Amino acid sequence: MVGPPVFGGTGRARTTTLNRMKGTRRFRIVFFAVLWGMLLSCATGLSQDRSHASVGLFYNADEYDRLMHGDDVLMSYTRAIEENRATRVVLSPRQTQEQTAKALDSIDALLIPGGADIDPKFYKEERHPRLEEPVDAGFDGYELAGIRRAEARGIPILGICRGLQLLNVGAGGTLYQDLPSELGTKVTHRISDGQGRAVRCVHLITISPGSILNEVFKTDRLEVNSYHHQGVLREGEGFEVTARTEDGLAEGIENRRSHILAVQFHPEKDRKANPLFNTIFTYFIGQALATKSGAGAAAVPAAERSRAY
Repeated sequence: MVGPPVFGGTGRARTTTLNRMKGTRRFRIVFFAVLWGMLLSCATGLSQDRSHASVGLFYNADEYDRLMHGDDVLMSYTRAIEENRATRVVLSPRQTQEQTAKALDSIDALLIPGGADIDPKFYKEERHPRLEEPVDAGFDGYELAGIRRAEARGIPILGICRGLQLLNVGAGGTLYQDLPSELGTKVTHRISDGQGRAVRCVHLITISPGSILNEVFKTDRLEVNSYHHQGVLREGEGFEVTARTEDGLAEGIENRRSHILAVQFHPEKDRKANPLFNTIFTYFIGQALATKSGAGAAAVPAAERSRAY
């Protein structure tokens, strides 16, 4: 028995098949557009609830595609948000510029997660031989634009690992592109499993008295996990380094005026084993709730809207 033709056969059969394919494609586009609208409307509604915060979380294109198929690569961040009285709002370059702008204007706080190396062109440096390729300059630029928009609104921002590095670069700072070859090996910041994957290692950090981190963790010395091979070389404008390792590397930076806090370690990985690490999320989301219950976040100035999305 001969099956129905796809790109051949009679004119009527071919036209019918093409119409079906176009109809299916249109259905998928409409379905995902409606789904995104429903999710954003839900997040916007929750954002208007003074007892609940919505937190934007960046996903690159691959992470977003996997999320759409039920695999949340950033689940540890999602849980840290949702288990601390907040709702995650997805931000991704897979969305349209209008969707991203609308989401950024609806959230109460922004979380920038860990990830790949940042393209050194954003801090005006040539590529180091040990820069880990491929980098994604498009995604770097997308996140940096989102950070600018969030800063213009005055909402709290939390950076973790790469997030710390990106915030620093966005403020005009620079990075060590490879710690072992540029800073040395006095402190081990990353251990590899031999197949290119980082495995857990730990080291001590010293926290500055009177800093946000000192207020959050109630200590001036803390053992933290470490998975990175890059770090802050020169801090960006407005940032103060408030935690360091024995070799002097920044493990925490903050800008109180702009409501920005960032750490080089991964508190989301250890908060179940040690509830102390959950306190940074309690603080962060508490700040988001405090901001929205007060005067509220500012509208984005027209000049800033034209720069970001």
